Amino acid sequence: MPRVWSGKQKKSEDNTDTPTTSREPLLQRLNQPLLSAHAFFWCAMFLAVILSSGSLYHRLSVEWSHRSLAMLVDYRDVVSLSNQSGEPAESIFEHLWERGVRGITIPEFTGKDLAAGAMPLTFSPLAAVDPSQRATLNLPLNLGTIALDSSDPILPPLMQYLRIRVPGVVKHVPGKRTLIVFPATFEELSEAGILPDFAALDFAERTGSAAVYRPVPAAYVDGERTALSIDWLKKKYHSIVNILPAGNMVVGYPQLAPSVETFHAHGLAVAQAEFVRQIGSSQLYAMMNPEIVPLHSLVREEVISRRLSRDQIVERMVRAVHERSIRLLLIWEKYTTRCEVADIRLRGRERSRALARRFLPRWQRRSSS
Repeated sequence: MPRVWSGKQKKSEDNTDTPTTSREPLLQRLNQPLLSAHAFFWCAMFLAVILSSGSLYHRLSVEWSHRSLAMLVDYRDVVSLSNQSGEPAESIFEHLWERGVRGITIPEFTGKDLAAGAMPLTFSPLAAVDPSQRATLNLPLNLGTIALDSSDPILPPLMQYLRIRVPGVVKHVPGKRTLIVFPATFEELSEAGILPDFAALDFAERTGSAAVYRPVPAAYVDGERTALSIDWLKKKYHSIVNILPAGNMVVGYPQLAPSVETFHAHGLAVAQAEFVRQIGSSQLYAMMNPEIVPLHSLVREEVISRRLSRDQIVERMVRAVHERSIRLLLIWEKYTTRCEVADIRLRGRERSRALARRFLPRWQRRSSS
């Protein structure tokens, strides 16, 4: 028997259809995208900016360093001006600071420098030492030898440095004198780096100035020992902020990896002297990139041969900064009286009188004080 639907049943059926109809707008809204294309674009852009902020900061710091400049003077020139004027070296450096100089270069003495009296000690072949003092030493007489008073305050740091750099040195104390014999001949040590200028390093620490260290290669020292010696110097003398290799070959060559690792560990940059060719320089710069600061300095022979005046020297340095993006200028002692001229003329290009913090942090701290 067929079922007969009543009106109530139809009404009930109609009532059951009503909720279904009311849910349709909700389902339509759920099927719509949460973000419009415009909103999604700006959210993606914001996320990209956040993720790239680290590399952007690094790039901005590099660009900022390209707009900065610092002028240097050799510490020996500071001492020379002090001897000529009779004023303390600290006062001389303060005068130079007012004229635009922002740091000093510190040399590493060779055997020739030590023999000429660069430090308060005697450097000679072992044969030149008093026979009574070397009587118990069974060593070749042509070995390079340092002799100094046993009470000299420079002896402890000197021995600490040499023990690290040259483990084969022999220390002999025959009375009031101390002999330090190297495992290399006096002739071999003539052009080799032996000792840093401790007086200059102490001066930099005492005055708070930045120091650019100039190590000289030594054939009797391997790359690992070279790196260890620079590591010791940096830990003891925090004023060292940059390395400017001296000599015909970059320090540590051909084993550059230990030195480069030490430079990176201490945040040291390498100064690249313009128009100077050294064995191993291209490898060193490639390994240190981008921690390289270009440097310009005139050669004394060039100034004499071309008869350059002071105005011409200042003009050449200005052009080096503007045309070739030079960031460091090494000024001579005879021309430091014109440093303020170069400083004023170069200031139109620079945004800061100090190099970027990651290159020469001490200079930036001092310039802001």
